[in-house]
Amino acid sequence: MKRNLRAACLVATLAMAGLAIQAGLAVDRKAAGVVLEFISPPLGLALPAGQAIEVRYRANWPAATVELWENGTLLTADPVVESAEITHTWAPAEPGARRLTLRALDSRGALLVEIGRSITALPRGTMVRLDGR
Repeated sequence: MKRNLRAACLVATLAMAGLAIQAGLAVDRKAAGVVLEFISPPLGLALPAGQAIEVRYRANWPAATVELWENGTLLTADPVVESAEITHTWAPAEPGARRLTLRALDSRGALLVEIGRSITALPRGTMVRLDGR
């Protein structure tokens, strides 16, 4: 009975971890319980170059710092305040593929976990409908 319960708990935990990763959450397996969450932008976003959006994210302890990168260039580094949401305004400068990456670092600067979002920057002036029609 206990073995079946443990197996069921393990399956549920793995399923939740899989859903979390798909939703923009990263759970570090080495650094006991680090969670890094990309709140926005949504997956698969396309917007005109120059159009500003909010980039929102959060992390928990033992992460000490979260870095925001665009295509390999560091944009900002923020201290982690337990479960506090961090917000920055960002706009793609030119049309093309963009990759926003979050990196959670420990107090020594060692990488704990990393997640990213791909964004398509369309030509300036492109009209984008946000209602999905």
